[in-house]
Amino acid sequence: MSFPVPYSRTDLASIGSTNSFALEQLKDQRAPELPWLITTQEQTAGRGRGGNRWWAGAGGLTFSLVIEASAFGIPMESLGLLSLVTGLALAETLEAQWPQLRIDLKWPNDLYLQGRKLGGILIEAQPYREDVFVVGVGLNTSNTLQEAPEELQATAVSVRDYLKTDDEVALSVEDCVENLFAWYRQMGPSRAELLSRWQSRSLLQDKIITLRCGDETITGRCCGITPHGALRLTTPAGERILFGGTVERF
Repeated sequence: MSFPVPYSRTDLASIGSTNSFALEQLKDQRAPELPWLITTQEQTAGRGRGGNRWWAGAGGLTFSLVIEASAFGIPMESLGLLSLVTGLALAETLEAQWPQLRIDLKWPNDLYLQGRKLGGILIEAQPYREDVFVVGVGLNTSNTLQEAPEELQATAVSVRDYLKTDDEVALSVEDCVENLFAWYRQMGPSRAELLSRWQSRSLLQDKIITLRCGDETITGRCCGITPHGALRLTTPAGERILFGGTVERF
């Protein structure tokens, strides 16, 4: 039986980045009891992986969740799966709200709808409290990409735009958190099921992709993920196992 997990909550009207706010509070030892949810109605300086910016239009869902991994029984060897599990939980939450959606997952941290980016995840560790991670989430829900920078309009999508409605399409942050907690508690005992369910949504499976890893650019066929969440690529030089990097073409 699954039991609710109590958590602290901070709701902000506007903030540059909920992840940055969480990290600052942790550094200054001002964070409340964990887990801790930080929400905002407006995020003006959202961050993505590798120093990228995350555009968050009015009506999008942006929040950060601060967790202590050991409190959920997450073993050290499963920490590399944290981003994948987060994406899987959010995909299932979106589809439960709107069954007509089919959410794909792009390794390691993106959610896609009909070939366009619907959301992103940024997970940050910090040196102030061991075993603590900040899970940042940005989802295009009731915002519209018509208001986004021109370069994003062809590559991103929102639920509202996909449904072609002018009505608000709200996703409950509480439902997101409940599903995240449920999956985090299963990262030890249910790893095989988790990997199978994530793999069934993989946007990159069997595709020829180009990935940038530091100063190296690697091209190969995606042949899945390892039990630790690394990407497996078949290249002319043999198989590569990659724990990080940015997929540039697929």
